[in-house]
Amino acid sequence: MVRVGVRDNGRGLTAEELDAVFLPFYRQGKIYGGKGGSIAHKIITHNHKGEIRIESEGPGKGAEVTIRLPAQEGA
Repeated sequence: MVRVGVRDNGRGLTAEELDAVFLPFYRQGKIYGGKGGSIAHKIITHNHKGEIRIESEGPGKGAEVTIRLPAQEGA
């Protein structure tokens, strides 16, 4: 597997937001998820047989996105 991780120090996510981050058109107050999370999840998990995970320790503590994809032999 190949692992790519990105971490930020932005506003972070609540537990409710983490549960819904890959749902299309999720809306929590002024936060509007659109379809990007659900499309990324489908491409990574279904098309490429990988994994995507988002973690956050809570509001004000940023978030981390980890993507794992199968490595291509001989590459």
